[in-house]
Amino acid sequence: MTISDISVVRVFDLLYLNGQSLIHRSTAFRKKNMRQCLKEVQGRIEFVTEYKGKTAKDIREKMDEVMEARGEGLVIKHPKSKYVLNGRNLDWIKERIDVYSEALC
Repeated sequence: MTISDISVVRVFDLLYLNGQSLIHRSTAFRKKNMRQCLKEVQGRIEFVTEYKGKTAKDIREKMDEVMEARGEGLVIKHPKSKYVLNGRNLDWIKERIDVYSEALC
C-alpha cells in the first residue's frame, strides 16, 4: 500500500517539526503547530475533529453522539499532557465502542 492508495489521511498530532522532537511539549502546543504547518485538503488531508469538554457529562454526551453516528469511539487527552513514547498515562484515554456486541443485541 502506498500513500496514493489511501483516500484520506486524518492527522491528529505532530511529534516532530523541522527535525526537532515535540514529544516533551504539551498536546495543545503540538496541535497548534500542526495546524500552522499543515494545510487541510478536503478528501486528502484532514484534521481529526476535536471537541473540548470539562466534565464527565460532556464526555458522556459526546460518546452518545459518536455511538449514534456509528463511530469507533473517543480519544480523550489532557491539553497539557506530554506524549508518552510507546505507552500511555492517565492523561490519555481511549474509549472504543464495542460494535460487535451492539450488533448481537
